[in-house]
Amino acid sequence: MILLTSNQGMTANESSAMKNLIGSHLKESFKRQSRDINKETYTLSLPWLKLLLTVPLLIALNTTGKASETGQVETAEPKEENTRLEIMLSSSDGLSSERNPNSYNTSQEDKPKSYGSAALNQTKPNAIEIKYGKFAWGHYSPITNSSNSSSCTALTMCSEKGLFGDIFTAKYIRRLYNAGLNAIDIDSSVYVARQSLLQSSSGYKVEPNWGENQSFAMITLVPTYRLNIPGTNKTASIGLGAGINIALGSVPYEQPYDIPLNSQLNIEVAIAPLKDKTLQITASLEHRCSFFGLLNTTDGTWTGSQWYNIGVRRWF
Repeated sequence: MILLTSNQGMTANESSAMKNLIGSHLKESFKRQSRDINKETYTLSLPWLKLLLTVPLLIALNTTGKASETGQVETAEPKEENTRLEIMLSSSDGLSSERNPNSYNTSQEDKPKSYGSAALNQTKPNAIEIKYGKFAWGHYSPITNSSNSSSCTALTMCSEKGLFGDIFTAKYIRRLYNAGLNAIDIDSSVYVARQSLLQSSSGYKVEPNWGENQSFAMITLVPTYRLNIPGTNKTASIGLGAGINIALGSVPYEQPYDIPLNSQLNIEVAIAPLKDKTLQITASLEHRCSFFGLLNTTDGTWTGSQWYNIGVRRWF
């Protein structure tokens, strides 16, 4: 039995020789079959098996010979499928590039504009702020446990006895979350302050044993929510924050109590007046207190201080 492992690349002469060889082999097989026709049945099975195996081989050789004579070789079906797939992909790429001619060439105008303002710019998540302020005499809000409460409070920008002292602030702001007009930041501040309770800006005098020109410091950590005011093109924002305040040294205005750990409440407005919107002018009201007396372990009295600030903030 002759085995053919590959017929690719066979010439016409080689194919013809192979057909002659197989033909002679078949004739010899038929002769043996006719001589042994009266033998046992199993002797007939081998020639017929050879015949069945040889016929497909002849057909394959005939096909190869024709292809060799014409100089062409038929492409296998999987290759045709791959060719069709390549054609489809190339045409698809052509269509996509026709529909989107600038898909890989984004112009500068198509990029989102960065306003860098009102603390709502994702590309500038840090800020430094320097502020100067004055303490306000009186209550922070109309809500108080004192019998002499008044509608003239720091929240209403009213102080019957005026402003006093000085306070300087250095603040660092770190952006934690930003979505649309909303942002959440962590404000870390260091304060250096001085108070003289002998005389306020309105000329009001208090007991001299409270001291004059006493200096102290404070540090605060305040999570703050900031909202970009709609319709301002991200040039103005408001902020509200609450956190903790630690006094380093006694606060003269809060005497005779000396409570280092207090709560802190901040309210602010920020405006970007220049073309460079990363630069802002801020106005704020800050308040430290014993959190409705809960932090005053002496007698539960509501204590605290408040001050107004004007500052300059830069986002980077």
